[in-house]
Amino acid sequence: MNKFLQKIYDDIICYEKDCMEMDKKITEEMNRLIKHYELPKTDLEELKSLLYEISRISQREGFFLGIRYAFRIFYALK
Repeated sequence: MNKFLQKIYDDIICYEKDCMEMDKKITEEMNRLIKHYELPKTDLEELKSLLYEISRISQREGFFLGIRYAFRIFYALK
């Protein structure tokens, strides 16, 4: 099931307008938070890459969790 949900998220959900807007907000917030650090450009880019990967994983895991709870609610209402 997780592989199936991961495929749905990676191939469909992450390209939806809502998700792309969320990505933009996350990138803006990430840039705001790290602008105060005096790091060499290569280290800064590596930090941005790591933070973006963490946020991407978090978004996908949040999607999985939301789907699981939606199914639990659906079955509880039967």
